[in-house]
Amino acid sequence: VEGARENNLRAVDLNLPLGVLTAVTGPSGSGKSSLIDSILYPALARRLHRARLRPGRHDRMEGVRYIDKVIQVDQSPLGNSPSSNPATYTGAFDLIRQVFARIPEAAERKFTARTFSFNVPGGRCETCEGSGQLCIEMHFLPDVYVPCNECDSRRYNEDVLEIKLHGKSIADVLEMQCGDAVDLFADYPKISNTIQTLCDVGLDYVTLGQSAPTLSGGEAQRVKLAAELSRPMTGNTLYLLDEPTTGLHFDDIDKLLNVLQRLVERGNTVVVIEHNLDVIKCADWIIDMGPGAGIRGGEIVFAGTPEQLAATAPKRRSKTKKESPGISVTAPYLRDALQATPAKSETRPPTNVSEEPKPKRKAAKSVSKNATGPVKKKAASSQSTAKRTRSRAVTTDPWRALGRRWHSLEKGFPSGTEPDWPLELVDRIFELMEQLAGDDSLEFDEPNKVRVKPNGSNQSWAEVETKTPESLNVTLAGPPEAVDMDQYSKLGVNGPVDSNGKQQLKVTLNLTKLQQARSRKLKSFLKQHLEKSFG
Repeated sequence: VEGARENNLRAVDLNLPLGVLTAVTGPSGSGKSSLIDSILYPALARRLHRARLRPGRHDRMEGVRYIDKVIQVDQSPLGNSPSSNPATYTGAFDLIRQVFARIPEAAERKFTARTFSFNVPGGRCETCEGSGQLCIEMHFLPDVYVPCNECDSRRYNEDVLEIKLHGKSIADVLEMQCGDAVDLFADYPKISNTIQTLCDVGLDYVTLGQSAPTLSGGEAQRVKLAAELSRPMTGNTLYLLDEPTTGLHFDDIDKLLNVLQRLVERGNTVVVIEHNLDVIKCADWIIDMGPGAGIRGGEIVFAGTPEQLAATAPKRRSKTKKESPGISVTAPYLRDALQATPAKSETRPPTNVSEEPKPKRKAAKSVSKNATGPVKKKAASSQSTAKRTRSRAVTTDPWRALGRRWHSLEKGFPSGTEPDWPLELVDRIFELMEQLAGDDSLEFDEPNKVRVKPNGSNQSWAEVETKTPESLNVTLAGPPEAVDMDQYSKLGVNGPVDSNGKQQLKVTLNLTKLQQARSRKLKSFLKQHLEKSFG
């Protein structure tokens, strides 16, 4: 985008890299929304989708030919109608209705997929018109919804409710949580994959038929992202999000980042306007606006990686509120968030030996204020120095710095090879292992292997090999009586068995599909092996 002049923008030129996660940062009022929401999105939507939007003032835009479509994902409700829900928004409900229509009993009654819809007459309850509740107008007060007495909030008439799939009626399916619905439709890949995307974004507790107005802003946003993940992708889509972490819990932010990373790994481009440092430091590219707000902003102060932006921060944070030209306000805070990474020392090595010990002398002075004697000064300073040394050594390896995320990336496989199994399988197995062995049971000390040590034990129970192209290998170690060979053979994921006499037996599970990680037989086998191995 060249010559952007909307609102307080000062004829800036935006160079946006494709195929990465980009964070647009800067103080409130620095021009972030003017650049992205007022110029970039309307201009792309007008050219790609013929949208009737008026883009902000700018000279021209180049590179549009590399993008197939642009999607703006916000926290606005999915819809104001109670009939809108996660199942209908993602398209899963259309497939579910087709499955119910193919049931022999439904075919005998000449029921079609339309019959199982609660939006049209035919199979729905006509008293509540398929909503399961009645609206009572309160005139000067908000409307009140009460359960329908005719269908008892089931939405359908009795004839339709008699048609059941694995003992569940269409109303029962709408009341099921997404996590349970995945198991019910395991034999229908299109449906299970769509519902699985809802679980992947952390909505496994939401029911398929939960009314859209009852979803929070963060839940609505993740439903939209799940709908995008379940659709066929060309890999050339641009996603725009304006402060998506507003109102989200830290755990929800982590799930949101995982979803955004999945979009990027599929070749798409994600642009996030954000103030949250957890999101900013995980971005691949940063465009920092500023230096201030209003008339003191409207410029692109910096464009580059998070480490490069952190390296531009002054050694001492200024206590004055005046913004210096060309100085990023974000850089000092990002430097503090990335203080464990060695980016700064890599970008500007010390010119002489005397520059490095300076921070150590300052640290010793601050310790002496709280210490009671000279012995404590030396001990405290030596401990802090040892901690800094250890932290620097750890972060030199990417698998140690990224931890869990490293093992779900395409990096680390033998050169020229790609995995024959979905990378989402790694997260599924890690979640299953943590459910059985404890939250802090995984150790990420090796680039291609993760050890599982049950909480309170120094002995490894399992090893997960994550960088083998043929399969994801899970090796269990324990006494021979911990392995039920009949149950092991029925899993269908058998690998090599290594026996060490009567003392220890190692069995390997070769996993290649997501369905295998969701198998109840596998969970039961792992649970039994853990209990017999560690009591």
